[in-house]
Amino acid sequence: MEEFLKKISDRHNGTINITESKWYNGHTYMPLYVYSLLFNANDLNIQFRYEFRQSEFSKLKSIDGGAFGDRHIFEFTTTSNKKECPGFKVNEIGIFKRIISKRKSLFTITSKSQSLCKTLLKNPDLNQIMSFGNCDSEFSPNISGKTKEDVYTLKIAFHLKQIHYDLLENCFQFLIKFEA
Repeated sequence: MEEFLKKISDRHNGTINITESKWYNGHTYMPLYVYSLLFNANDLNIQFRYEFRQSEFSKLKSIDGGAFGDRHIFEFTTTSNKKECPGFKVNEIGIFKRIISKRKSLFTITSKSQSLCKTLLKNPDLNQIMSFGNCDSEFSPNISGKTKEDVYTLKIAFHLKQIHYDLLENCFQFLIKFEA
């Protein structure tokens, strides 16, 4: 993870912060590592936060499917002073609805701006992010944008069983290229 963040930090002249502590999982203290990256790109302040919560059940087992394994928690937050940006939320389409529906999209967009909905549905980085749900059953991202007190905030948050750097790169590209 450090090498990946260093590449992005070098590319965008950002700062990296790594902290190590412990977390209590109910009966023992386990290592907790928090990686933070801050940088500016295209008049956007981008903050990335990654938590690695180690578990005593680190090895994946076929019985539990990794449900008790390590936790990888990711959060991307972008802030901008663009006051005219409309709010939106990306909604995953469930597996049963995908089977019944004639739509090929894996997600829908909720927003008052129809042009933003159309733009986001065609965004290749967002499509790559949302298609990742087919690879990891735990992946269920929360992606939203909203204006509060004249500051527009775009947020992506999700959990994974393992780190997938191509997914992280797609998230960074989506945030950097985002225009509402």
